[in-house]
Amino acid sequence: IFVNNPGETAYIDLLLYWFDQGGLKYKNDQHKHYSFPGNQPPQSFDVKIPLEWSAPGYPLLAAIITENSEIKVKGMDLKDPYGDKQIIDILIKMGASLSIEESCIIARSSKLRGIEIDMNQLPDQVPTIAMAACFARGETVIKNVLTARFKECDRISAVCTELKKMGAKITEKEDGLIVHQDGTWKLKGAKVNGYYDHRMVMAFAVAGLAIEGDCSQHGELAVADVVRHLVIEDGRITHDSTVAIETLPIPRPWGVRHSPSMHSSEVATVWQHPATGQVRYPDRNDRPMPKRYRQQGFQHRELKTLREVERFEREAGV
Repeated sequence: IFVNNPGETAYIDLLLYWFDQGGLKYKNDQHKHYSFPGNQPPQSFDVKIPLEWSAPGYPLLAAIITENSEIKVKGMDLKDPYGDKQIIDILIKMGASLSIEESCIIARSSKLRGIEIDMNQLPDQVPTIAMAACFARGETVIKNVLTARFKECDRISAVCTELKKMGAKITEKEDGLIVHQDGTWKLKGAKVNGYYDHRMVMAFAVAGLAIEGDCSQHGELAVADVVRHLVIEDGRITHDSTVAIETLPIPRPWGVRHSPSMHSSEVATVWQHPATGQVRYPDRNDRPMPKRYRQQGFQHRELKTLREVERFEREAGV
């Protein structure tokens, strides 16, 4: 396997770590070339699956940006090679009061400062760090994270678009963004789009705990309990604002399995590659993606009824 311009290599390292546990042999040449000998069945092994490092950043940041707060996240494996673990170091560099006692991470209310961050190794945390930057004094530069544009939504564009609605001074770059927190503005309540992206929804929900006014989201996933969990989890998070995760009758535009409320008048947009059969499901608000899909050879289809969606998903095997 040959790879040009490898990114997110920490996630590859995590996969290779589990290959090692299973006794699978491979060669890795600087993440640009991988080779695997054939006919090697994996070896069985006993392991306790660790908790996922992509999750604790949200409750930790909730405590950091709210007054008189403390939260404890227990059970994380500090030896886990998961790249998102680096969010702990990033928050500490930003001035967060974070301490680790055995397997317990403790976060307390903190005054943050802007820094420059290469987030190539943890692109899934871009929304979270962008929120932290809005509560930090000074300029925060998030760079070298182009792959964040190819997630559940274009997270660079989406974060910039929605934070501007909340009053942020923010500049979108091709491979990242810059938050200009000069002390002349604070985030305020607004109605924002979650882009059907769980990381967008959770990050903006956390921001809603520390802003003036209410922040409501549409285009969300089923995470209505996220704020309640953040508030009661081990800590004392106080806030004057509320976050209303609305359940609006806006269907997810790709398929009945995720869109039980889809009406016959709605149009589901999908992209399918004629040669490989691969399917892409862009968010209707993710405007930059169609151009990229066309460049990659995908063809556009519109499904106007639930029956058409069901038939398409059955034939495509998705």
